Amino acid sequence: MIKNSNNMNLEIQKLIDQMVDNNVSALMEGINSNIPILNLNAIIFGTRYKFNNDDFINTIKERFVDSNIKFFGTELKCFAIASLHLLNVQKYVGTDRTILRLIESNFYF
Repeated sequence: MIKNSNNMNLEIQKLIDQMVDNNVSALMEGINSNIPILNLNAIIFGTRYKFNNDDFINTIKERFVDSNIKFFGTELKCFAIASLHLLNVQKYVGTDRTILRLIESNFYF
């Protein structure tokens, strides 16, 4: 787990780079982190790579489906809901435009 230090930003970037490379340990560390940007990146890259790990999916369900943390005006819960749809865990049948656009993008933006 990343701890607060002078090198925290470098450690965060290194972990994100590992998620980009589909590193399973990095995805799990990111999804379980208390650092929102790591959670977001884990959701994005875990979804892109169709990471259907039960612990990963359960963490998305339990921690992020109701999250109101925002990135560029988009709530983390929108990413979580779209992720569950794209991972074929929970079909989204709603009309929220943001979620629908995220689903349409397959998280390639």
